[in-house]
Amino acid sequence: ATAAGAAAGELTAALTARFAERPLEEWLRVLGDAGVAAAAVTPCNAQWRMPALRAAGITALQETHDGGEPAPKLGALLRPLGEVTARKEPRVPHRAPRFAEHTQSVLVDGGVPPEALARLVEAGAVLIEADEA
Repeated sequence: ATAAGAAAGELTAALTARFAERPLEEWLRVLGDAGVAAAAVTPCNAQWRMPALRAAGITALQETHDGGEPAPKLGALLRPLGEVTARKEPRVPHRAPRFAEHTQSVLVDGGVPPEALARLVEAGAVLIEADEA
């Protein structure tokens, strides 16, 4: 281990201990009062536990690619509000994408040059599905 790695480990341990002393809401208030930009980082699945989203009926189930048990999704947030309120017929369900199914097309459409994407894939920084390659 390098000296920098050891120092980073010590700093992480010290900060972890210090942040454990107060609840998240208090740290956000203290940091905000001090002018520090801070926000809670929640796991990507935390929205399923948000009472306001559950109460509003925004969550939905979506078919999985393997035909297994339906997976939860945030349906209404992913469509324009006008589409949600104006829709008269039911939405036609479609399967959830497989892991890395659209990575290549999303990155290329977003402006990543194909040669740069190839280097990222080769380095293991980006995973693309074999069908997309």
